[in-house]
Amino acid sequence: MESSCRGTNESSNYSSSSNENPRVQLSDVVAECVKRWFKDTLKEATSGDINMQVLVAPMYYSGYGVARGTQKGRLWMTRASRTQSSV
Repeated sequence: MESSCRGTNESSNYSSSSNENPRVQLSDVVAECVKRWFKDTLKEATSGDINMQVLVAPMYYSGYGVARGTQKGRLWMTRASRTQSSV
């Protein structure tokens, strides 16, 4: 699972003029990467990857890359334990 975490202005109107500053705040880049990481992890978890299922649970519990949801966290932990016990 590889995902690229680049700034959102990657293909924006870049100008070499010193009047325009195409820089993006690091916190915005990190926040976008975290959201993307959650989406990628959820996709893998949904497809049955037990390691990703176990990882999605605490992401929901803590609100890491997604709105906090303890109920969804419990659901994913239960799903992961069922998958593991059937292996």
